[in-house]
Formats: sequence, C-alpha cells, structure tokens
Amino acid sequence: MSVQQKVVCYAPVSVFVRELHEPSPIIRSVVREDQRLCFFPKHAGKYFLHLEMRIFHTMHRLCPDYHGGLWDMWELSNGGCYLSPALSDRQVRMVCEDNGFEGTLSPDAAGIVTSLVAINHLAWSVPEPEHFNTLFYALRDWALEHPESQTILRAID
Repeated sequence: MSVQQKVVCYAPVSVFVRELHEPSPIIRSVVREDQRLCFFPKHAGKYFLHLEMRIFHTMHRLCPDYHGGLWDMWELSNGGCYLSPALSDRQVRMVCEDNGFEGTLSPDAAGIVTSLVAINHLAWSVPEPEHFNTLFYALRDWALEHPESQTILRAID
C-alpha cells in the first residue's frame, strides 16, 4: 500500500500595486479680473502682502530687463498658483546668480520660476511654512508638465 503526500510550496512573489486610473492632469485657469483682489489673500492668508512683494522683487532680481508691468494670475486644479508677466510671446532673459543659471524663457515659464523662488523664500521666512511648502510643490508639479520644464528646473536648482 502506498501513501501519497501532497506537498505545497509557497514561494515569495513580488506584488506590484498599480493605480487603477491615471492621475488627473493639472489644469490651469486664469484669474478673472473681478477676482484678482482676492488672489493673494486666498493663497497666502495673512502673508498676502509678503508674497506679492516677494514675487515682484524676485522678478526684478532675476530679470535684468524687467522694469514693471502687468501680470496674469493663474490658479491650478491641484491647489497651486502663480503669476506670469503679461509680455505676450516675447522671451524673458533670466539670470540666477545663486546657481549660475542664465537663459531665456517664455513669460509663462519665467513667471513659474519667479513664483517658485518667491514661494520658497517665503516658506523659509514664516513660522508656519507648511502651507507655502504645499503651494511650492503644487506649482512644481505643474512646472514638471510645462514644455520648458527642463529650463525651469535648471533655473530653480
């Protein structure tokens, strides 16, 4: 008489969990004229004047050819925001002495760089930086999808 045994072996198997859906693309929308006064208080709270001043100061510091002008305000579907100089399609020369970057960008990309630098500086100067860290990374995520993403990243490096 023979005895049969059933032997079960369990081998460790790597399991990769993938999202069932693609992440939603980030959508930007221009701030309407009647909402512009609320833009900075909405996104910077009690630091709204600090953020506004820092963005304009940063643009003057990074763009030697910039001498003031109108700005477009943008809100992102991921909670981010930024400003860009309303300079039509003209290229903007930027010089970032802190990291050695020098190059030309579209006004939109220059605004992203300026806003990222300003938000980062503000995050380092307030006692509660979490909100500004969130704003920074939301805008950086948008910058990663931008056609000039590599130049933007070099400028903020």
